Order: sequence, then structure tokens, then C-alpha cells
Amino acid sequence: MSPDRNICLIISPSIFLLDERVFVSLGILRIAAVLENQGYNVEVVDLSGIENYQEAMRAHVRSS
Repeated sequence: MSPDRNICLIISPSIFLLDERVFVSLGILRIAAVLENQGYNVEVVDLSGIENYQEAMRAHVRSS
């Protein structure tokens, strides 16, 4: 698949929730499913519940 067909969706942490793992992000997962059905290569990065999310995202970008 060509690089322009790759999409990364990010579930960011929330400062408003005491426990972010209670709610599953169905909306973004639905978007990912629709994009995959349209031929896109979709990756979902879930940063919820991660304290140092900025470093986790940097590490993800370096490994991609």
C-alpha cells in the first residue's frame, strides 16, 4: 500500500476522567473501521491512561 494511504488516529489522554480505561473510544474505532473499508491502512494509538503521553508519542513516531 502506498504511504499516502496510511492514517494514524490518536486517542489522547483526558484530564477530566479519573479512570480513562472505563470508556472505550467507540467513535474513533468506528472511524478507523470505515477508513479501512475504504482501503486505508489505519493505526490507532491509544494514549489514554499514559502519564508521559508526549514521550510515548515520540517513541511511537521513532518506531514507525
